[in-house]
Amino acid sequence: HFIRPIVTLNPSKTYPEVNFGSLMSCAGPADKECGNELVAGYENSDVLVWDWSANTVLSRVSLSEDVGTLMSVTVGASFTSTHLNSNHDSSKDIATSKSPEPIQNHVVAAGSDDKIVILGKDKDGALAVKKRREITNAGV
Repeated sequence: HFIRPIVTLNPSKTYPEVNFGSLMSCAGPADKECGNELVAGYENSDVLVWDWSANTVLSRVSLSEDVGTLMSVTVGASFTSTHLNSNHDSSKDIATSKSPEPIQNHVVAAGSDDKIVILGKDKDGALAVKKRREITNAGV
């Protein structure tokens, strides 16, 4: 009989030269099309996409220059693309029924600095920064 290995989300076997620190946050797929993908954020501010069924890393991106110490990642956040425009008044969206199309299949990351970062897959399927947004308060 075959015993299935336990998924550890420990990237040190794939990247032994990197000190990732603790797992800070993880999020499952936003939709069923992503299947076994899991997004994990680590203390060194690297975000990895895992195939959790095979315990393998599919993609990695460092956000240390953008978010400081990573504190949170989420997948498929429920906000709209116009909220990424720094001059946009989100209260107008709430007051009207005409709401922009939602962002889907993106990862939102935040940390100790005053930025929120939106990640998506590039043309090769690797995780990449799509948008950076400065915010008023650090440490979200």
